[in-house]
Amino acid sequence: MSECHKQRVTVLSSTQKNGSTPLLKSLAQNTTVHMNLESAYRISNHLIRYYCDSFLAACETQRVPIFKPMSATQFQAMLCAGKVNGTDERELKKHLRAHLGKGFCPTRRSTGMMSDGHCEVHYGSMDFTYDDKKKKKAEFIEWTEKDINTEFEVYLQRHLTSRSITPSEVESVEVVVGGDHGDTAFQFGASVYIYLTDKKIIQFELSVCKIICRKDTGKLIESTILPRLTKGLKIIATWHLCIENNVKGQIECKFIETSSPNSLTVDMYVTGDLAFQAMALGKESMAGWWCMLCKSSKNQFMDVPVELWSMEEYDRCGMIAKSNINDKPKLGVIQRPWWSFIPLTHYVSPLLHCAIGIGNVIFELLRDIINRFIEKYAPGDESIRASVPVLKQIHHHSETKGRLGCFPRWAQVENTETHHC
Repeated sequence: MSECHKQRVTVLSSTQKNGSTPLLKSLAQNTTVHMNLESAYRISNHLIRYYCDSFLAACETQRVPIFKPMSATQFQAMLCAGKVNGTDERELKKHLRAHLGKGFCPTRRSTGMMSDGHCEVHYGSMDFTYDDKKKKKAEFIEWTEKDINTEFEVYLQRHLTSRSITPSEVESVEVVVGGDHGDTAFQFGASVYIYLTDKKIIQFELSVCKIICRKDTGKLIESTILPRLTKGLKIIATWHLCIENNVKGQIECKFIETSSPNSLTVDMYVTGDLAFQAMALGKESMAGWWCMLCKSSKNQFMDVPVELWSMEEYDRCGMIAKSNINDKPKLGVIQRPWWSFIPLTHYVSPLLHCAIGIGNVIFELLRDIINRFIEKYAPGDESIRASVPVLKQIHHHSETKGRLGCFPRWAQVENTETHHC
């Protein structure tokens, strides 16, 4: 007989002799605790699998630390800030992976792509409170940014060198900058066009700023990336781009303040959706009410001749709005433009967003015509029809994510019987 079996027999015999059951009660309690732990594990596993965002939000509320993998940009920014390289970088990665998991640090190849031939990456973070009436809780915001003028020089030199382009072959250079908010981040970048004397065009793109946030506002951008970004944009728009060969015969690209025989000016254009352009012109949240090219409101569009805006006039109205804090915005202007060194004629209207908006208006007018002359809705019928897609989505969600296996057995039996009835 094994030692473990002997101990079990001894325990049971002593319990029967004494006529008491404290040990059995303890065993039953331990079994119940074990079953509860298994149930809690299955519930937690189900929540993480199907409701990951809600689970992470609950962990944040309960102050449970959550470690997210670092991107290559964030990791390289940390190395640049700490002036870490070589052996120190390997030791740092080893300790981070040991404490936070193997997937916490990016691969060496991805960080190498960020460091070789690229400019320095700057990282920042802060607690930011949006101007929401309902939600006043501070949110953690982090961002990464580069000097756009330096990144412009590095990429331009690389593309010209790879194609063996001489300085005399470059006729002109244009750059289109803009920003937009996607799923979870606001990104700002540029598209560069190099026009050559043989009518060929070299095009490449730059990504210089990224803010991890749920939405972008003028106040947020001004508090994070705007100072460094404005400095770089001003250098590109107002300085001279010098393209020449050095003593080794290699091509070099650099911005200089004064013109030279081998220098040229860069034409800069601003694009983005209407909300972003309104921010840049000092008219945040006014895109739907005031035109950005003329001084007419939405009630005057295309009706009467109006005066066109100029960047100088925008700047003047912004200074007046800033000095008169209690007054209403003048013609929609609430502050000075961000980049007064870029002419207003170089702001490109987002044709895609305009076309989508016009299409939505035409669709609504068509629906009104159908309702009035073809098929008349009964009172409340339109709201019911509008709720059908939502009901279908809820039904699909309950079929895919509300699996029957996550309910206890009594609920399964009850649901089955009710279904057959």
